[in-house]
Formats: sequence, C-alpha cells, structure tokens
Amino acid sequence: MPHYDVVDTSNNNGIMTVANWRSMKKYGVKAMIAKLSVGTYFSVQTAKPSIRNAVDAGYHHNG
Repeated sequence: MPHYDVVDTSNNNGIMTVANWRSMKKYGVKAMIAKLSVGTYFSVQTAKPSIRNAVDAGYHHNG
C-alpha cells in the first residue's frame, strides 16, 4: 500500500502558499518534493517560494 504523506510539486502547481501547506496537514501530508529544473534550459520559478512556504508551515522538503 503506498504512503500518501509526501506531495510532489512542480511549476504546474504555481506557488504553494503557507495556507495551502497547512491545509494538507489534515490529510497526513508531512513532507514535500520540489522539481527544480528541466535539464539545463528551464528553471522552475515557483520552487523557491513553495519550498520556503512549506518549511514555514512545518514541513520537511527534498528538492
């Protein structure tokens, strides 16, 4: 049975706010993974603020 305690984010999610992250805690989410780039030609602009907001909401992150 897979675990659902980690959220994987990318540029498609936009900037995840502190409120977004806090609301996911009620579903058991404990950590996040952020996609940072696509090869050498695209840097995900939403990653840094989303990571910062997740940390501010009390999450661990892997990027």
